[in-house]
Amino acid sequence: MYMEYKDLTIKDDFVFGKVMINISILKEFIRRVIPELNLDNVNLVITQRTINNKYRSHGVRLDVYAESNELLFVVEMQMSHEKEVLLKRTAYYQCITAIDNLDKGTTYRDLKSIFVIFVCDFDPFDDKLYLYTLRDTIIETGKQVDMGRTAIYLNLKGEKGYISDELKNVINYFNGDELSDDTYVESMDEEVIRVKENEEYMEEYMGYICRLDDA
Repeated sequence: MYMEYKDLTIKDDFVFGKVMINISILKEFIRRVIPELNLDNVNLVITQRTINNKYRSHGVRLDVYAESNELLFVVEMQMSHEKEVLLKRTAYYQCITAIDNLDKGTTYRDLKSIFVIFVCDFDPFDDKLYLYTLRDTIIETGKQVDMGRTAIYLNLKGEKGYISDELKNVINYFNGDELSDDTYVESMDEEVIRVKENEEYMEEYMGYICRLDDA
């Protein structure tokens, strides 16, 4: 059962994508989730991007796909509690995005590092952390290795772990709490209102829902 368009929030993947197509909003969102990146540019954002790499392979539709000069980002709003398949889904997104990014005639050195970020409206690992970060580790030594892939799960139901007040403001907004005195969160809310007042988007949303029903 789908909500009326006027009742949608930032948690709806359609609205989420329309808000995040704004490069400045997406860039700041990534900066708050992964501050250590010191992200200086985002030069491409595509929402609801479909990737089909070969006949009979399982295609994907990404909420938000973005590129910087050196990095790739997939950002997904995850409402359904698919804990049992979330890790496999993450791995598939990383693989299919890597394959799509590496053109003929290029080398493995040309492959950009990939960050998959899931915004989860549930606790994916039941440890009550605000953030879960998965990278590759050598089992025997515990040493982390850089295979060019990172998965991050932003837990909207989190209670523990250190995150910045800026990121807490974002989480609070997603959870429908009263707006904080944060100009970024205010700009995000303004984008949500703009999306919901756009009649063309409303028609696009109805078509989007029909495609989901037919899938």
